[in-house]
Amino acid sequence: MLILIYCTVPTHFLRAIGGVQRHLIIPILIFCTGQMPTLEALVEGFSLPDAQLHPDFRLWLTSLPSRDFPVSVLQAGIKLTNEPPRGLRVNLMRSFNHITPSQFAECTKTFPWRRLLFGLCFFHGVIQERRKFGPLGWNIPYEWTSSDLEVSNTIPSSYVSAVVRRTGEYLDMSDEIPFDALLYIVGITSYGGRVTDPWDMRCLSSVLRRFFSPEFLQLDHLITPDGVYAPPPGDADLDEVRTLIHALPSNEPPAVFGLHNNANITFQQAEARALIGTIVNIQPRISGSVAGRTPDQVVLDMCADLAGRIPRKLDPSKAHPAVFAKGPDGVTVNSLGTVLSQECVRFNKLLRVIHKSLDDMQDAVKGLVVMSAALEAMHGAFLLGKVPLMWADAAYPSLKPLTSWVSDLIDRVADLRRWIEQGPPNCFWISGFFFPQGFLTGVLQLHARKTHLPIDMLRFDTRVADDQPWDRIRQPPPTGVYIRGLFVEGARWDMARHTLGESNPVPQAAGAAIEEPGSTPRYVCPVYKTGQRAGTLSTTGHSTNFILPLDVPIPRRHPPTTGSDAAWPCSAS
Repeated sequence: MLILIYCTVPTHFLRAIGGVQRHLIIPILIFCTGQMPTLEALVEGFSLPDAQLHPDFRLWLTSLPSRDFPVSVLQAGIKLTNEPPRGLRVNLMRSFNHITPSQFAECTKTFPWRRLLFGLCFFHGVIQERRKFGPLGWNIPYEWTSSDLEVSNTIPSSYVSAVVRRTGEYLDMSDEIPFDALLYIVGITSYGGRVTDPWDMRCLSSVLRRFFSPEFLQLDHLITPDGVYAPPPGDADLDEVRTLIHALPSNEPPAVFGLHNNANITFQQAEARALIGTIVNIQPRISGSVAGRTPDQVVLDMCADLAGRIPRKLDPSKAHPAVFAKGPDGVTVNSLGTVLSQECVRFNKLLRVIHKSLDDMQDAVKGLVVMSAALEAMHGAFLLGKVPLMWADAAYPSLKPLTSWVSDLIDRVADLRRWIEQGPPNCFWISGFFFPQGFLTGVLQLHARKTHLPIDMLRFDTRVADDQPWDRIRQPPPTGVYIRGLFVEGARWDMARHTLGESNPVPQAAGAAIEEPGSTPRYVCPVYKTGQRAGTLSTTGHSTNFILPLDVPIPRRHPPTTGSDAAWPCSAS
């Protein structure tokens, strides 16, 4: 006998569980967080000597991951996990195992209907498996799980057979397929409902367009150039399609997802870092000495070294006359001078936090002050080579470890100090700004004042000056500014053609290409502060990571259509 209790479990019922003589299943425990202490006490009572339990009694608990779930209950039981399938082949097989023969033969236009159904299931697997590539796949790893898998199985039948039955009627009445309607319903309404990042939405639409297009209905169409991945023949029945899927490789190449082969390197590096991080985190925190020094001595030496290397403050009062020079009207201040003043305020606040915490850490290790929780976390971060949380909260976004982070901070402060003492540079280091969006706004404001145009009518035009290194630029451009410090990710810069290039035949940039008659096609490429790409919307209305889009030239051979992984991060790590 199985007793099934849903969601709300009364406290008196929990107390009476022990009298059940068979198996008891309590699912979806995340909705009963207020009764977790009672459940924990009940499970602990099972092990008491006077507990009266039937020999065949078993308690089954199901729950999604939750911080409120009692750890003691997990430790006392056998744990089973149900995770979504990993691998495109397994994903496709699971999709087609839920398709019935009646669904597969629903439309009288057999070939286009079955081809579109296969394309939708393939698309569902592709967008799920792209998550393993991190920011190259999606800026935000959306949780498309088994529920989305079930929805994906009903979308083709419900769309073709209901409003969507219009597609079936369309196919029955004519040879024309409403691809625009399919792209909107599937890409924007269904799957796009989870997507919150506009660049991910562009990528999702681009990936879906690979499978919902007239080209996908061609008899000789190939998903990958090598022909390993291709739609099934038009006359294949459901069993033959399942056999074809079962014969696919277990390890799919990145080309299936519209990514470059180097994406595998990124995936493997992320897996290795996660494994090493887990190993480091579970290591015991010993208090013994290492190489003749205790952990406290190591931290004291690091504090003394960092306090001597990191500057104390930036002083705008010693600025060069050109930094805060007045405009032609003699009243307005140079917009970039205002940007510099704001950057000095932000960096000085960070430097104060760093030096105060270093002083407090040395006093705490020596026993002069109490070691607070924040200082204890900083102590552990130093031993692991990580940036302390209190520093990261007061600083700019960065993924660097402690040593590289400190060196980068010193370089940023030194660059601003040169600007203060020697005047505006000919080429600005955009990666060194605390708030790059403020610098870009200052550039627009400077041009608006110069041309007497409204600032909201201006936008940036991009020219990559690859004909000379930045340190040999002797004067600023007549209009706009030179910037440096951007890294190409997911593509390469073709120095010979002066365009965003490809490393192999698989396109490395994707999304919407802008092309005017007689002009060079251009790709709108986003710029981010870090390679993590994902960010949140701050109170100023700006993203904490995204900076701006730059339109850069691309080859004219064909506009990019697969895998929106190209970007310009301001940091290499």
